Amino acid sequence: MALGMPQMGRMVDLKGRGCSPSETKAVTGASYPTIRKHCGVEDFSPRKPGGAGRPSKTNAYEGETAAMPDSDRRCHRKQRHTAKRICGRLVEGHGCDGSHSSVQRRVREMRRGRRQAASDQYVRLSWAPGALQAGFGQAGFGCPFGGAGDGSLVRMRFLPMSLPHSSDARCGAFGDEKGVCVCQAPQDLFEMVGGVPRTVVPGNATEAGRRWRDVVTGSKPFGRFGLRYGFEARFCNPDAGHGKGNVENEVGYIRRNLMTPVPPTGDLRDCDASPNAGLEAHSREREHYEKGLTWAGPSEADGAALMPLPAARFDVVHWTTCGTDGCGRVPPDDGRHLCLASPDPADVRLTVGIRASTVGTDGLDGVPIRGHRRRTGERRTHDEGPLALMGLLARKTGAFGSSSVRAMLSDACGAHFDSMGREGLPSQTRTMARLARAHGADVTVGAFGGACGITGATRPAGVGMTAARMAAGGRRTGPAVEHGTRMVEYDSLITRGTRHG
Repeated sequence: MALGMPQMGRMVDLKGRGCSPSETKAVTGASYPTIRKHCGVEDFSPRKPGGAGRPSKTNAYEGETAAMPDSDRRCHRKQRHTAKRICGRLVEGHGCDGSHSSVQRRVREMRRGRRQAASDQYVRLSWAPGALQAGFGQAGFGCPFGGAGDGSLVRMRFLPMSLPHSSDARCGAFGDEKGVCVCQAPQDLFEMVGGVPRTVVPGNATEAGRRWRDVVTGSKPFGRFGLRYGFEARFCNPDAGHGKGNVENEVGYIRRNLMTPVPPTGDLRDCDASPNAGLEAHSREREHYEKGLTWAGPSEADGAALMPLPAARFDVVHWTTCGTDGCGRVPPDDGRHLCLASPDPADVRLTVGIRASTVGTDGLDGVPIRGHRRRTGERRTHDEGPLALMGLLARKTGAFGSSSVRAMLSDACGAHFDSMGREGLPSQTRTMARLARAHGADVTVGAFGGACGITGATRPAGVGMTAARMAAGGRRTGPAVEHGTRMVEYDSLITRGTRHG
């Protein structure tokens, strides 16, 4: 057991008084070797750690020991030499008489030296006011827009953006990392803070641009966006998160604190409200970790360094042409998600405008036909807009029973439509198309179901009145009830008339 400083000081003190080792042993109870060891020390200064120790028996096999881990670089990571296997090969092949612990220490030192040689030393960066960092992250969202349409949890992207001078941050949620999303998120931030940063660091996003050593390649959409707002774009090297560590930390902070548990949302744009409110509150409450200042001071410096917004807003859109299939659907993006343009222009090429959250289709004459919510994800989806098929179903009444419009109706209303036959369906589909254009799909389906449930028929006048009442906020739940005439009202009227006469 190692002795403490009081015990060693006692031995040295007894030696200074002229006591012999036997007398010191009688007083302290220590052994003779221990007394000679501590009493013979002349310099009690602290020793520098890591001094040269005894030579190891494995030093003679340094080349063979280093060659085995070197050969592992071309092997699978689970099929490499362990310290035990290296020791066994040294004993079997070279007659090494060293212990396993000595080989283990040697291998540990070699691996530590290689890691230190391979890792680069970081340079502390100083960000001037008015600089912006952005970096994508992934998280689960409880929204129906991600693919299946059933409200299940969907893994999507979110783009945190931070001003590193003040550590102020904002966030935008998107379905993927396409160019329209990379441009839409900074545009939203510009409008939130009321200005344009002078420098934007989007990382190494493929749709914004990339940098490999000194070669920088920017994308055309992000280049147009930068020209419109006049900022300078910088790109980091691949796998170099330390080049923009402020926003990389925001990715984890948002996911752990503002998206746990998963916030229930119904639309893509709703996902931005809750994280942004939390980020703004967090920025205002905390002090800067290094500057020791509150949020207001650095934020004012960031705001003063921003450039003014341009007069005209940049239209973040990707225009392309898509061919429609036999049902009039177009496959924007990668073809997994189909959108109904119109059943009339089938097997033609139409102009499609893809934005961050919507998809719009123009007709052959350049007039917009229809807009859809933009869907993303691996699962295949299709947005048909069933009520847009009314014009086609009016001509092809035989397909009504198996169409998506029939599936939207209630059981009683659907049975009523089935009993009409080919003669009555065209007028009903035309009425449904007219009401859908005026009041929307939900009101139209509800009006047909309500009219059929009350009167047992779907006459155009009755359905139109029900749809207008539902659109205005009133909902009739049953037939009118006649309560009879109240004669007392007539008596009071006659009495007042006689009195005045």
